[in-house]
Amino acid sequence: MSQVNRGGKRLGAGRKSKWNTETVTLRVPKALVGEIQAFIERRMGEALKAAPEKPPAPEPGPLELWQGDKRCQAMTVKGSRCKSPTAFIHKLALDGRSIEIGICATHQNQVRQGIDPKPHPSVLESVTKSNQ
Repeated sequence: MSQVNRGGKRLGAGRKSKWNTETVTLRVPKALVGEIQAFIERRMGEALKAAPEKPPAPEPGPLELWQGDKRCQAMTVKGSRCKSPTAFIHKLALDGRSIEIGICATHQNQVRQGIDPKPHPSVLESVTKSNQ
């Protein structure tokens, strides 16, 4: 039989927090679960009501156009530039500006999971130079 390479830890995997905050696992007596859940609901509800509303995000600056490179312009986990061919164009906000980079199918899957790819520094340098 061959070994299947599935499962394991993945960035962005797992259930998302209901409260948009970091959580911890805590063992409690089964008889107190309902009371503790009610307490958390009450406290987090108060915190959400007391939290000031976020001001709308400012409009990004001018759009820097993608340079037409046929190689993915995203950075890998190791910090190097991805070597896969570009399949999609992705818009993202960086330092208050909206930019477009070419990304591969792997980085597009990360975008679908809610993870924005980071452009490789060499790509940012070339875009900055071309817009001056």
